[in-house]
Amino acid sequence: MENSSHHRNSFDYEAGFLNEIEQAYKEDLSLYESSAYYIATYNKTIIGSVKITLWDEQTLLPIEKLFGIRCKELSIFDDVLIWHVGRLAISKNNNPYGMKLLMKLLTLAIYSICQHTNSIMIAECDKKLLRGLNMMGIKTEILAPGIEYLGSETIPVYATDEWLKVFLENNCYVDEVSKIAGYLSFSEGFRLTKHEL
Repeated sequence: MENSSHHRNSFDYEAGFLNEIEQAYKEDLSLYESSAYYIATYNKTIIGSVKITLWDEQTLLPIEKLFGIRCKELSIFDDVLIWHVGRLAISKNNNPYGMKLLMKLLTLAIYSICQHTNSIMIAECDKKLLRGLNMMGIKTEILAPGIEYLGSETIPVYATDEWLKVFLENNCYVDEVSKIAGYLSFSEGFRLTKHEL
């Protein structure tokens, strides 16, 4: 809803958007057991969220469905872990934290991923956010041309854990985030803990 707020005055758009929301919900259900959802609340209202998913090498990820990118082809070595970052949203209203909240949520996702060596992060990224990531020092590579998705031009990107660690080394929120990141295990029957920011 946040991502599409500037498109809501078109009836045709609204019908298509509701269908995209339903599809996103079904995706979340299929990936729930291998995902960690982080939310930020203010006055008992959710004002921000991010989700990280450890790919099980079987479930079809959004980047595969939307862009035809095969995640297995991103793995140069057999032991590479692929993490999908999604559902990043920041409320424009009732959010007294502004850009600090975006930085904390991104730091939380990236910190969690970087606890595991040989990892790759993938995401479908809003074009405006992608510019912001570059300005924040988060190096990414574009995997394919963008498409219209959930209210904005969306571009598939990836980043290696080495690139992400450079961002963490220069990040003032790492100490704060490390206390709430939780334990992420990935053995047989792996589980990811869910926490609030």
